[in-house]
Amino acid sequence: TEMEMWRMYLVDKDAPTEVKQYLRGYYLSYSGPGGLTESDDTENWSYATEASIGFIARQQPYNYQMGLGHSRPLPGIDGATECGTFTEANARIYYNRWLQFMQADNWSDIGIQKHITA
Repeated sequence: TEMEMWRMYLVDKDAPTEVKQYLRGYYLSYSGPGGLTESDDTENWSYATEASIGFIARQQPYNYQMGLGHSRPLPGIDGATECGTFTEANARIYYNRWLQFMQADNWSDIGIQKHITA
């Protein structure tokens, strides 16, 4: 009966400090209970929680297949795909990458090169 929501925003690490500070404030004020989006989703989440604790619901795994098999390459962004308006592709991609991180023995196993600057 509890949930935790994470937001990930990408900002160029070489962006000026003022830009990073502005974006941080913007992102914090944009989403979540006190922000401009999702303030009306509280009721939906409470219904989802209530529906998930029933006997039948607990016997079934969640289904994350919405949009599966409909993605196509996104031109100009290597490795990116898009598949229309409604999909769970982002969640599948995110958790697949997370799994790669969890199973890797070192950074090079997942295509990341460690850069050390002096």
